[in-house]
Amino acid sequence: NMSKYHTLWIGLTLSPDELKKKIAIRLFARISQGMITEAKQLHRKGLSWKRMIELGLEYRYLALYLKRFPRLSASSPHLSALTDKLKTEIWHYARRQMTWFKRNKRIKWFSPNEQNIVPRGKPRGNIGTHSARSLRAASRAVLDYISSSARK
Repeated sequence: NMSKYHTLWIGLTLSPDELKKKIAIRLFARISQGMITEAKQLHRKGLSWKRMIELGLEYRYLALYLKRFPRLSASSPHLSALTDKLKTEIWHYARRQMTWFKRNKRIKWFSPNEQNIVPRGKPRGNIGTHSARSLRAASRAVLDYISSSARK
């Protein structure tokens, strides 16, 4: 079954240390933006702890900690145990995702810092020159976005 579209699969890799750092930054941002308050409000509005546990990784551990420590907040002494557990579990989940994606041999893997994801010059395969230029422009845009996000 041949597709009428020519798909370029691009995967971005990070070192384990970089990925762990990004996980910690994202988790800190979520907590700072009110993730704990959000979970408490959802429970007060009728979402059971059981259902919250089924919603996914962050909600699972929030529900477990909020059941045990109902006064959990961003300034709670139990917060560091929650964030440590979440960072570990998110890291394990990210590793499982990478294992799954690496089975797809069509994915071309690149580092976010790598330049010229799509080679210049004559396009390869059946994509036209316009498509190759578009892909180069898109790759530059992705790299610019990643770079600007890293500086924030």
